[in-house]
Amino acid sequence: MFSIQEGISYYLPPGPRLDSSEQWLDWFFALRTQALSIGIWDKIDPYEPDKDDDELVFPELENYEQFRDRLMEEAREANKPAPTTTDIMIAVGVQSTNAEIQLSIYEYRAAKERAIRVLIMETVRRSIYEAAILSHPGSQTLRQHVRSIQNMYVSNLEFFKMRIDEAYRAVLAETQVKGCEPEAWLHRWRQAFTRAEAFGSLYVQGDRGVFDFLAAISVFVEPEWMVGEYLLPSNSDKKPNLHTVSQRFYHHITSPLPPYSKPGSSSTKRTKAKENRSKKSCPCGPRKHPWDPEDCCVLEFAIRGSTDRKIKRPTIKRRKDILDEIWKEKWGELRQTLEQKGWDIPTPEATSNW
Repeated sequence: MFSIQEGISYYLPPGPRLDSSEQWLDWFFALRTQALSIGIWDKIDPYEPDKDDDELVFPELENYEQFRDRLMEEAREANKPAPTTTDIMIAVGVQSTNAEIQLSIYEYRAAKERAIRVLIMETVRRSIYEAAILSHPGSQTLRQHVRSIQNMYVSNLEFFKMRIDEAYRAVLAETQVKGCEPEAWLHRWRQAFTRAEAFGSLYVQGDRGVFDFLAAISVFVEPEWMVGEYLLPSNSDKKPNLHTVSQRFYHHITSPLPPYSKPGSSSTKRTKAKENRSKKSCPCGPRKHPWDPEDCCVLEFAIRGSTDRKIKRPTIKRRKDILDEIWKEKWGELRQTLEQKGWDIPTPEATSNW
């Protein structure tokens, strides 16, 4: 009526070893990654409470005779005619399909659990493994099995989170060590960041997370990069999160055009001096740019309320600030140039009702 599938297996390559308490974080997150990759972490996480479906139970299945007798008994109890042989065979077909599905689900989960248990045995020091097993004799679910090991190190969730926070702060501090390379450091930071984020660390949330990251990478980039337009409140109502800032930092240090160089290097100084000589002031803001003010799309939007070029629209506050600036005496020649182009520049009084 049904058959058990054979040959289902998962190979999980051994990761970090667990020989001491200092290795717990690396071992735990390696196990978590492996379990997530095969879709069984929800049955393992030791910091979650035990659940009814944690125990792997072989499905209860009926053979043909048991199934036939049950159908006959149900018909008698309901005062219905006994099912015919054809009715029974149709029902058996449906039942067989359901049984095969239940068996398949069982076999796949059993294979996943076997793979995790083998991985644990291969990576946990034998004395630690034996002590954990003996501390809870008898049959254990996979969650209980991992928890018995976890209880030897960081049974309290809050203490575990504190360990994650400490590891994250330690990675941030690495940038102060002479010779720290930005790209290699960023790979280590990403690992610490994803761990901290997974457990809700306050060190990677909101402005605090961004500012701590910027402080750490200040040895790798010029101050102008860190306070670029995308971080200015006047340029965006919503600041980028820590993940976005880290991605921009990665692109900055790996971009071939122009090649990245650390602050203070001779190439950085020459490039910066050249850029400063070619940049021009503009009413759009305190930062200069290489194009002439009359070609500035931000200035055009502030004056006309539209532009043909694709830009991030300035806020109303920034538009007013720009218009206040352009009416200053030093921009008299620019105003004449813009009026000749047909731009009607609103006065500050005209913007009061915006």
